[in-house]
Amino acid sequence: MTTQSRSPFALVVAGVVVLAVGAAALSWFYLGGTPSPSVATPPVKVAAKAPVPAKPVLKPAIQAPHLAEEPPPDNAGANALLSKLSKNGKNVKLTPEQLQTYLMENKRNAESLLIASRVSDDPNLLREAAKLAPGDPRVQFELATRGATDGERRAGIQALKQAAPDNAMGDYLSAMEHFKSKDPAAAMEDIKAAMGKARLEDYASDNLQGAEEAYLAAGYSATDAKTASMMGMQLPQIQQMNDLSTQLSNLQQSYLKANDAANAETVSRSGLAVAQQMQNQLGSRFILNDMVGIAMESRVLAGIDPSSVIDDSGITARQRIEQLNQRRAEMKELSSTNINILQSLPPRELMSYFDRAKIHGEASALRWLRAKYPK
Repeated sequence: MTTQSRSPFALVVAGVVVLAVGAAALSWFYLGGTPSPSVATPPVKVAAKAPVPAKPVLKPAIQAPHLAEEPPPDNAGANALLSKLSKNGKNVKLTPEQLQTYLMENKRNAESLLIASRVSDDPNLLREAAKLAPGDPRVQFELATRGATDGERRAGIQALKQAAPDNAMGDYLSAMEHFKSKDPAAAMEDIKAAMGKARLEDYASDNLQGAEEAYLAAGYSATDAKTASMMGMQLPQIQQMNDLSTQLSNLQQSYLKANDAANAETVSRSGLAVAQQMQNQLGSRFILNDMVGIAMESRVLAGIDPSSVIDDSGITARQRIEQLNQRRAEMKELSSTNINILQSLPPRELMSYFDRAKIHGEASALRWLRAKYPK
């Protein structure tokens, strides 16, 4: 079954820490990201000790619940829709009738079918998109992360690797499948391949823009369309990336228990690379991505000797954990922006907030909001 994560925007709006527990997620962001720095070259000493329990990470629901048939909103405005969505944790599901205009305007092309499948939760629309454009990496990413069957997801992963060979996401998803099949050697080969790629893409920007257009075509106002698309943004890869980190941590510990320092070091470096790429390339888009990346890295660092130097800068595992804790606290504080501020914004300013999040990133938009409306 497919695991889905609602956008981190809900977490921000609700003032919930992403690392804490799986709360109704509603915060989002996209655009940006820089290549992940290479993993350290100095040897990393690993300590043969019992694993330190990692802080619980958001576990996205298998499928986020949806509102039943949601008609275009009345004159209550986007703030009323924002309030409703932030309270019930649901997103706005469009009916086939509501999607007719959007699909017709886009000549029922692959992208519109993909978006329609997201906002309606109809897997058949995604399958139609895959038949129409089998080489489209965005479509294959959707199948790889949201396919209705194991076979669809596995086929989507392989097709994604072929359609976007420079995107490390396909390799990471493939590695997770190998771990599920009890083949850690093949999983490590996938991770090794991913570490040689500078790009990690989840196509969130395309999906967000497309969803906004679908809501507009269904009759929603501009503010409501932005609200519905942002609040309903799904990040389906979050669960897989978190699970991959857990598998790497478990493999690291198994080598430590076997006194195999060399392989433990290799796995540690791989785990750090995955986590850092998650933070550096996707973390700037959504706070949720950043927080999950922090949790992933912390999990690996827990199995490394605290005094061990982990990269060329000379930083130790203990110092890096302190840095991550500081960033986690900063993101938690930034995410504490009260939902009341957003609910009280006039439509024009609410639209400005969502546009800033889309262009500059969720964290940047929240800093702008905090500066304009200090507590």
